[in-house]
Amino acid sequence: GRGMPANKAEALAWFIKAAQRGHARAQYNLGVAYSRGDGVSINATAAATWFGQAAKQRHVLAQLSLAHAYSTGSGVPVNAVAAADWMSKAAEQGNVHAQFTMGMWHSKGLGVPLNLDAAAQWYSKAALQGDTRAQHNLGLIRSHGDKPGLWQRLREAAAQLLQGTLLWPVAPPTRTDL
Repeated sequence: GRGMPANKAEALAWFIKAAQRGHARAQYNLGVAYSRGDGVSINATAAATWFGQAAKQRHVLAQLSLAHAYSTGSGVPVNAVAAADWMSKAAEQGNVHAQFTMGMWHSKGLGVPLNLDAAAQWYSKAALQGDTRAQHNLGLIRSHGDKPGLWQRLREAAAQLLQGTLLWPVAPPTRTDL
């Protein structure tokens, strides 16, 4: 990069040094490297470990990545409660994908108690940030009010959005946060 040729091995060495000294962004970047096999062999366990270190320091993309790991069993055992815990931490920091996901999980009771009022609150937060899926779900809520069957229809819409995945309705972050 910038005035010198790219050298992934050297970049990785610097990430490792910084990550070992507690730098959250370096820990996240190292997790991404291990999850993609970028300069190292793919190692989901190492990726989850580094994501966990950065997530504990409130790195929002690391929190999302760790939630994804727990929801899919990538490098850690599947644990819906842990996935929801990390997802909620990212959502509380204002991450729109996490907010929408928490709405989905509350509407289905995945890792959290089934709570349709909480689902609507998370959808509202995501909708205010421009998430069209959340806006749609809130539109359904507003257009149907408390009519019988509304929440069942919302759960069915949520299932369609999941498109076959159990816990992760949006793709995890894919770019390295440099």
